[in-house]
Amino acid sequence: MRFVPAAPDIPRIIPLLNDPNRALLAMVALLALQPEREADILSLTNVFGITTPDASGSSPALLHSTAALALSSFGPKASAARPVLMKCLTYDDEGLRAASAIALSRIGAPANEVVPTLVEALNRFQTNPSGSGSPLSSDHNKTKTRPWPSGTLENHCRCQHTAPTLVATPGSQSASGASHRPA
Repeated sequence: MRFVPAAPDIPRIIPLLNDPNRALLAMVALLALQPEREADILSLTNVFGITTPDASGSSPALLHSTAALALSSFGPKASAARPVLMKCLTYDDEGLRAASAIALSRIGAPANEVVPTLVEALNRFQTNPSGSGSPLSSDHNKTKTRPWPSGTLENHCRCQHTAPTLVATPGSQSASGASHRPA
């Protein structure tokens, strides 16, 4: 027997997005349902209000990153989440920053807004690995970023396509065309 949630279940699922022990399953349920209403899609932002670990001790940062990626799956329908996702770019948790950048790209946020904010955050956390913390959760303060040593990311990767290219460098291609270069 297979459980298939139905759209009428959405109002019962949304409150679970506030519970650190149930938010992950609630996000999966919403992804399975693929709600059409903007309010239902934006309910995924409720997860960003979780500030306590779940029963297993997992950091809220993991749920926040998952919520950002879940929002990204709705594309432009989740564009009203842009302010929340832009704010997430400034937090010290690198997983949340990455997930938010992906989500912003997929929902159609203008690159001229996203890239400067992301670059500023990357520069700040590269020089201050402990970060300044997250207004969402004090748990973000416990997550230390792992800035790359001097040099660029491509110096530490086997091939350049392992990370998105935001700015083309000499001998590289844009994100649309991967360029293999040995480390």
